[in-house]
Amino acid sequence: MLTVIKFAVKLVLASSILLGQTARPAAPSFQLRDQQGRTRTLADFHGRPLILNFWATWCRPCRTEMPWLDQVQRNMPGVAVVGVAMDEQGWRVVTPFLAQYRVSYTILLGAPEIARAYGGLKTLPETVFIDREGRVVAAHKGLLSRAQLEKIAAALARE
Repeated sequence: MLTVIKFAVKLVLASSILLGQTARPAAPSFQLRDQQGRTRTLADFHGRPLILNFWATWCRPCRTEMPWLDQVQRNMPGVAVVGVAMDEQGWRVVTPFLAQYRVSYTILLGAPEIARAYGGLKTLPETVFIDREGRVVAAHKGLLSRAQLEKIAAALARE
């Protein structure tokens, strides 16, 4: 199901429709660390469409999506893909996982605060689509199909 996050309210949309320009809420800001220890923020991606994918090493559907997200990052250089690892054990489990499942997109380590800011993240994977202005366009709980991901990414890139 494709949804749009607006604080605690979730609006259901058809999978082929992005939320209109005037109805887009600001994406919650964040400060998270990457594998090199650098702090990254939502503002770092301003001016580029952003696909923010929440995942965990133990999540099978997350592993299924990773090559598709990687392909979007490689084939659509104007779109930023960022994976947020929600593993409680942190880099201790994420680093060896990434050595095995290599991706070209940015990986950040999540925290409970970002989970709360993005509606609780009760399901993984969860993917949030953010426009160039930092506004939430759509969100998807659970496994995205490759076709859905490519369609939404292409629509974001065209905006």
